[in-house]
Order: sequence, then C-alpha cells, then structure tokens
Amino acid sequence: MMPPPMTTTRAREGRGESATARRYRLSESDPRGPGEAYRASMGAVSGSESVTIDAPLDRVLAVLRDLPGQVTWFPGCVSSDVLATDDAGLPTRARQVNDVKVAKDEFELDYTHTDTSMSWKLVAPSKAQKDASGSWALTPKGNGTQATLSLSIDSTLPLPGFLMKKAIGDTLKGATKGLKKYCES
Repeated sequence: MMPPPMTTTRAREGRGESATARRYRLSESDPRGPGEAYRASMGAVSGSESVTIDAPLDRVLAVLRDLPGQVTWFPGCVSSDVLATDDAGLPTRARQVNDVKVAKDEFELDYTHTDTSMSWKLVAPSKAQKDASGSWALTPKGNGTQATLSLSIDSTLPLPGFLMKKAIGDTLKGATKGLKKYCES
C-alpha cells in the first residue's frame, strides 16, 4: 500500500509541519473538535441603513412592534413569537427563527422601547450568533418618517469578514426596503 501524497512543500521536502499548521492543528482530545481553530471570531460586524417612509411615525412604530408580523416584510424572518410583554403590552422578549441562506438560526431577543425607537439584544449565544444587538430609530420627516436600522452581529459561522459584511448589508437594505413597502401599502 502506498502512503498518501504529501500536500505541502514543507512535507514534500521532509521538513515537517509549519509553525502555522501546528498552531491550528488540534489534538484528538481537544473539546472543540477538528477544524474549530479556524473558526476564530473575526469580531462583530456592524452597519446601519436609513429610509424615508411615507407613513406617520405611529404607524411605522406599530409595524415594528408587531413582532409576529415581521415575517411578512423582514428578510429571512421565518417566525417571531412574543414570550413576554411589559405593562403596556409591548414585547420585552421574543423567540425568532431566521433563515439567512447559510444557516437557520433560532434565538431569543430582549427588547426595550421608547416613544420613537425599539432596540434589542441577544439573550444567549445561538447556533449562528455569539452576540447581536440592533435598533430601529424613527424621526418625523415632513409628512413621513425616517427609519434607521442599526445592527451589530458577532457570528459563530466560519465566514470571511467580507461575506459577513455583505450579509449585514443585504439584511439592512432588505429590511429597510421591506418596512417601507409594507408601511406604504
């Protein structure tokens, strides 16, 4: 039986494993399992996007606070179930399921509200997120409303930074366009 072909220059030349390869190679007993060293966090990716909506602020805020209704306009939102509300009936915790092309993720978010905004924070790490936070900030603009979505996500997925930035950008654009279309219809 022939040995497997040597794939690195160092191995072909009989010089053994490089320092980089040794740094990323994990022992069989490592609880992270093979390959996990390559999944080191690149840090959170953040962004924001604004849109002007031809609808009053109260209408836009009501649409945002209707978490189960987000499945009709927020890209990738498969379901959103309110788990807890405050004395005013506003959602304070919800369970969401998102399908973001590369992964389907289920997680819980804690919400806070003001008269012109809604923000959220990831309760605990999930399959695809180590940490996440976001907000919708609304300001009156003429007869309409300017809505600004801000997101920050620290992913657990082994994706290059440029792909994470693209995914965040696509989500921001899709959500602001979806909100505008929904509120104006």
